[in-house]
Amino acid sequence: MPVAKQTQNLTWLVVSLTTAMAVATPVTSADWSGFLLGASIARQNASMDGTTGHDAGAAGLHLGYDLDFGQLVLGGELEVERAQIQLGSIETQEMQRVKLRVGYDFGQTLGYVAVGGVRAETELDDDIGAVIGFGMSYSLNQNLRVGGEILHQEVDGLENGGMMRSNSLSLRASFRF
Repeated sequence: MPVAKQTQNLTWLVVSLTTAMAVATPVTSADWSGFLLGASIARQNASMDGTTGHDAGAAGLHLGYDLDFGQLVLGGELEVERAQIQLGSIETQEMQRVKLRVGYDFGQTLGYVAVGGVRAETELDDDIGAVIGFGMSYSLNQNLRVGGEILHQEVDGLENGGMMRSNSLSLRASFRF
């Protein structure tokens, strides 16, 4: 499926979830423990040694688990994001991330930092690197969350093109079950 069609489908999903969340009954305090499944739309900017960076839209899916220890929330997440970013003769296709998160429970809002690994793929190659970032999630009710995340990724050696650096700003919607 083309990235434009995936982005359109995920945009529709995020708009639908946001509408459903807007009419949902809010909670006064959130329990962040449990599995979560969600979708995101993002804007990525990437550059590689010797090339100028380019922006691209991205669409992603994530699956994670959070454990609430009162004010401290620990979690982990797997994420797949499709983005076609042209870097000279190299075009990225997809990024898969494994992230560990540590957050602070502000009630209905969770602020967190994330660290982990990223695997970037092109048509001819794939390589791994590191990811670091921070985000915020807002609990609209017991099961629905919306939020945002900013990530910085560095992957070395894609198609022997040097160090790829990318930044991603995403809007996310998640369902806790």
